Amino acid sequence: MKNSSFIKTYKKKRTPKIISLIAMIVLAFIVACFGMYTYYNNKNNAFEVTTIEDYKEALNNDLYLKISADKLYDLDVTLKETTSKLGIPISESIKSHLVAIKLDPFVLTVALPKKEYNNLINKKEGPFILEGHLFELNDNDLVILRDAIKNNTELSNGMDLKPYLQYLQYESPIIEASFFLMIACLCFVYTIFLYMIGVRKNSIALKSLKDFSMENIENVYKQIDYEYSLPISYKNGPITITENYIIVYTQKIVLALPLKELVWIYKQTIKKKACMFIPVGKTTSLVLVFSDKNTYNVDLVKGDNVIDETIDYISKNCSTAFVGYCENFQTLLKKDPNKLIFKWKMNKESYKETNI
Repeated sequence: MKNSSFIKTYKKKRTPKIISLIAMIVLAFIVACFGMYTYYNNKNNAFEVTTIEDYKEALNNDLYLKISADKLYDLDVTLKETTSKLGIPISESIKSHLVAIKLDPFVLTVALPKKEYNNLINKKEGPFILEGHLFELNDNDLVILRDAIKNNTELSNGMDLKPYLQYLQYESPIIEASFFLMIACLCFVYTIFLYMIGVRKNSIALKSLKDFSMENIENVYKQIDYEYSLPISYKNGPITITENYIIVYTQKIVLALPLKELVWIYKQTIKKKACMFIPVGKTTSLVLVFSDKNTYNVDLVKGDNVIDETIDYISKNCSTAFVGYCENFQTLLKKDPNKLIFKWKMNKESYKETNI
């Protein structure tokens, strides 16, 4: 097996995929750990603001902060967000309710999501614990806030109070960490995707070869190498068809399987779309279905001619396989693959009888 060119190629193609999988798993783990660290750090070590000096430090260093207030003042002002589709506004909803707390010498505005707003406003007594990050207010918002503070007589008490130029966006400790946890999840999903298209199918194909082979597998590898080297073998791009095997070497898939076990071969073209409706190209594949019900897609960029020529060669030299796409076969493959295999076996028997 060590001297098999097929196995050497198999391992050579597999190695970078395994490295990529390991790298993605490590990256997902690191990002997830950073997310958990951020969560626990925000929860247990939020920067406590009690004075204007603390406020300035939190602002300058973009710190996750915590402020304790004895009283909240509802400013009766909301921040809204608009939902758009194709650039056209279709709905508007309340994003946050604005409340105020006193933090000498100014008034600090706090943006509370609806759930936290209802919880805190309905709370009769303090202290009220507010956490989050500071964000800059624009000029229009500052004008609105000045009027809202002035109109709130309980807060202003006849004095000309001024707001800070920033507001506190209320965030639970998990909010900031959720970004990193989401990235970790995406890395994990991408790892599964890499495994499915880059490793699993190749492993399945190699297992199928071993299951189909009745003799010592090392002898099978040597037979594949021998037939692959013969000048009479059909070779077209990454596809080679020998007397007994169909062999494929691409970046995504490496396989060598017996021709006698090929049930169905057809061409498939899938149009790629961006944002679900913008055409960005197409993928053309040679689809191979074998008697163990495993299906392999050999994706070829600009490979229409290679696929057409390969299918034509199969139709002339492997008469037991079904050739060309058939909707009925596709339905059977999904719902009742055993029936498709039975039809194929009947086709083989019929071919044998007519060629005795």
